[in-house]
Amino acid sequence: MFALVRYASVASILAALSLPVIAAALGEPWPVDVFAGAAALAVLVLHRTNIARLRAGTESRFRFRRRAEPVKS
Repeated sequence: MFALVRYASVASILAALSLPVIAAALGEPWPVDVFAGAAALAVLVLHRTNIARLRAGTESRFRFRRRAEPVKS
């Protein structure tokens, strides 16, 4: 996901949200499901400033290549 969107915050949020879904799909006991849900909620709360920047279009993207530096004379 990170390679597709190039936002670390989006990849982190999606990974956290997939955790309770995967735990339920694997048939984990209910305490694991509850913990996974609480962890996903905590990640959402901790990333609320990133979410606000994403909505505003000001979140910075990761660049895979360095910018070309001007040649100094």
